[in-house]
Amino acid sequence: MSAAYLLRQALDQLAQDFPDLKGCVLVEISTGMVWHAAGGNENIAVLSEAASDYWRLCGRLELPFAELGELQACVFLHKNGRITMMQCGQDMFLLTLSIHHAPVDWAAWQKRTHAIAKMVNEL
Repeated sequence: MSAAYLLRQALDQLAQDFPDLKGCVLVEISTGMVWHAAGGNENIAVLSEAASDYWRLCGRLELPFAELGELQACVFLHKNGRITMMQCGQDMFLLTLSIHHAPVDWAAWQKRTHAIAKMVNEL
């Protein structure tokens, strides 16, 4: 099996294993291009392309935050949902959409995200 297929399978499995997630998307930071979307939200690819602007904006504004170190994750809480983005390999982030107060095991999610990041970096 190809590395790209295994990466897609890992993202699909992440969406299946965390039922409180409404979708997961692997996004290229520099372009906003969606590599793969998984989960039940039909609009997740469009949301992730727009959310990539959030990530790039944080990158452009890094100087005032320099004392805090490199950006690792962003969380945006909206009235009807939560967008969580985490660096996931070279020039990639993983976006997850969930209900605002969903009982997601974020520590387990982060562990899985790190495994996906390793796969990204091996491509």
